[in-house]
Amino acid sequence: MGIHFGFMPSVLLSIAFVLVMVAVIFVPAWIFVQRWRKTNTRYQRWKTNHCITCNYDLRAHKPGDKCPECGTPVPEPHGIMLGKGDRP
Repeated sequence: MGIHFGFMPSVLLSIAFVLVMVAVIFVPAWIFVQRWRKTNTRYQRWKTNHCITCNYDLRAHKPGDKCPECGTPVPEPHGIMLGKGDRP
């Protein structure tokens, strides 16, 4: 008589399948969410005239200047600051 494992191979196969599904579905989703949060945070800082790197308030600085805190160049003004008929 040989060794009889009963239901063990199917349980191990199920666990392996679940681990593969976690790697295939949740890891890329987590990476996407992290990248989206970083991009969204930088956009929100730019939209409110803050430095996209250190969040320093840049309302008193002209485009082309550098951020006094970290040295990142001040970006051009965005569309929200333009008038109704103005186009960039």
